[in-house]
Amino acid sequence: MELEYLISIILLSIIPSAIILFYKRNLIKPMLKVIPIVFVTGVLWDYLAVSRGWWSYAGRPYMLGISFIGVPLEDYLFIIFASMTIICLWEVLKEKLKFFKNKDR
Repeated sequence: MELEYLISIILLSIIPSAIILFYKRNLIKPMLKVIPIVFVTGVLWDYLAVSRGWWSYAGRPYMLGISFIGVPLEDYLFIIFASMTIICLWEVLKEKLKFFKNKDR
């Protein structure tokens, strides 16, 4: 399925991040500082891996076929939104764990 990877990114990363950021708007500003660093690092890593032959996206039927410097569009989205999801989940869990830790006292 041509859109399989893109759909998985939307369902598992973009939607959860959007929901968390809707309720935790205070995370947006710090995220805007972190995501560019993560993005550049991720793109450089992907480019290095593809150019060195460590992995390839060639002939993948679940990709759209749009790429830049050998890295598919879906992977750029994955770098951005998976990072956002991890940061959002970290912040939510950190808050919840703090709540439970304080509740025991």
